[in-house]
Amino acid sequence: MSPPIEFAEQPQKILESISDAFFSLDDHLVVTYFNQAAERMLHRNRREVLGKPLFEVFPEAKGSIFEEKYRYAIQSKQSLSFETYFNQPPYENWYQVRVYPQSKGISVYFQVITEQVKAKQAFQKAQQRMETILHTLSEGIVMVNHAGEMIFSNRAAEQIFDHHQDQLLQSSCEHCRWIQVDNFLTPLTPEQLPLSIALNQKQAVENFEQGLIDSNGKLHWLSVTAIPLIEGEVFSGAIASFRDITDQKEREKQIRFQADLLDHIGQAAIAVDQNGNITYANQYCEQLFGYPIESIRGKPILETFIPLSSLPAIEHIRATVRRGDLWSGEVTLKRKNGADFTAYCTVTPIRDLEQN
Repeated sequence: MSPPIEFAEQPQKILESISDAFFSLDDHLVVTYFNQAAERMLHRNRREVLGKPLFEVFPEAKGSIFEEKYRYAIQSKQSLSFETYFNQPPYENWYQVRVYPQSKGISVYFQVITEQVKAKQAFQKAQQRMETILHTLSEGIVMVNHAGEMIFSNRAAEQIFDHHQDQLLQSSCEHCRWIQVDNFLTPLTPEQLPLSIALNQKQAVENFEQGLIDSNGKLHWLSVTAIPLIEGEVFSGAIASFRDITDQKEREKQIRFQADLLDHIGQAAIAVDQNGNITYANQYCEQLFGYPIESIRGKPILETFIPLSSLPAIEHIRATVRRGDLWSGEVTLKRKNGADFTAYCTVTPIRDLEQN
């Protein structure tokens, strides 16, 4: 490719206007040209440099990578480029250098890129810190690019998906034999997977519950959140988190079983908090008191079920329970229609893990 006509007609004007530092050397490394940018970056006037061997003017660089590369370009007649850090004062900096062979000697363009290198190093350190943080999380984290290719996954994700998290956009993994299923244990289609929705439909999916059946047939439950990565108008991929909720699902199953059991014992069961507000009532309460269950949750038990005549007895019951003792006996209660009735009650204190 030939240089522009303007360069052929006014090469010196162009070389003096460019932001790159530029100088030329003959086959003996004698300086034949030295532009204004080179003067500024190297703090030397061209009158001090022109016609002299480069490494006599800049003895700090003698024997360095600069001399090695320049001699190689002269001998081989090959273009080359390199980045390097020069640690000799007063020229300590990062340099980006491009060398082009000429019929006699070489042309050298260079820039000081210290600020760019520092910014890049700072970004890389920040990225490394972020990856370290992500690797310590108990939640699995995966990131894919716009083509669906895995570009990051933390250790938790590797454990959850048996080191086959690269197949997360598929409903099953042929090699490791895990299957992603819904709450009814029906295999999810690739289109139903949260990460696929974030990637292909560019829609966020939050707290999606799904099952993962591993190679041993064991079922793990996951809560999945997937978000498309969009900055401005640029779409770069998607990120998803996978939180193991197997224990939580098991507790919910036990609670449902206990609630179902309480609904079939033929007795009213009521739970109240420390403020005396109703937190639970089984189905038999609706039959006994006449209130829809949902309408009494959160309401004070004294105002709902206790007539004024029973308040002294209730104070005695409270004192007993606060001591941590069980109370049993008869007490007068009231229904929704205002009618009083006598019931045999057992009141038991409930302690949390901190004995409150």
